[in-house]
Amino acid sequence: MKDSTILKTSLICVFLGIACLYIILETSELEFSEKLDVDNGLEGNDIRIRGVVDKIIRKDNLTIINVRSFVKAVVFEDVELKENSFIEVIGELREYEGNKELLIKEIFIP
Repeated sequence: MKDSTILKTSLICVFLGIACLYIILETSELEFSEKLDVDNGLEGNDIRIRGVVDKIIRKDNLTIINVRSFVKAVVFEDVELKENSFIEVIGELREYEGNKELLIKEIFIP
């Protein structure tokens, strides 16, 4: 085979692969939880929740957010939020010192 044929074939495969990944990314979505059952085997999985901020605790580079009707959410940076504001978060459900917490990866303020 010629080098130009191999190069063209590999470039076509690369662009097709990138297009497939883009389509998968755009069509996949995390499900929203209206009420979170922390004992149903979700630990270690990414989940998305929406809710109203009840309480905010700031310590150095740690912000702990209590979202109404859900578990405590933790983010390792200083976040500008106000109590009683509506937020949407994506994070991983984990257990810390016997309690379930949501380790926040992304915060959206609609």
